[in-house]
Amino acid sequence: MKQQALIDGLRSILTTLKTELGANACALYDRKGLLFGIGHRSNAALLSKVTQLIISIDSLFESNGVGCLDYVLIATQQAGIAVGRVLSSPTTYLCLILPNSDTLGLASLGLNVARTEVTSLLSKLVEKRSESGCEPLL
Repeated sequence: MKQQALIDGLRSILTTLKTELGANACALYDRKGLLFGIGHRSNAALLSKVTQLIISIDSLFESNGVGCLDYVLIATQQAGIAVGRVLSSPTTYLCLILPNSDTLGLASLGLNVARTEVTSLLSKLVEKRSESGCEPLL
């Protein structure tokens, strides 16, 4: 029952984001490598929307007793954004825009990460997706 409530909650949150941003390519993973998919169009509202989404989903995971969300990857042909919980600080989220900008750390989140680390993170996400063969919820 808890699992169904979790899935229903995720669908609701993802549908809302999809509607607001206008969707086309998003992959959302929990720390076990499960994939939930929707899409988005890159625009100015993305940072705040994604941050709200991550916090909402993280709360949903915790309230259902299944741990916390590790990261989300949103990718378009022009750029990508990786968002994740920083393990040393549970309330801090990492949000990076790439590959169009060398300034990867977003000042609003006060974080800077080397390009190689970001590339490594994205490679791992892509590998997990191909290994798991998970289908998007939406």
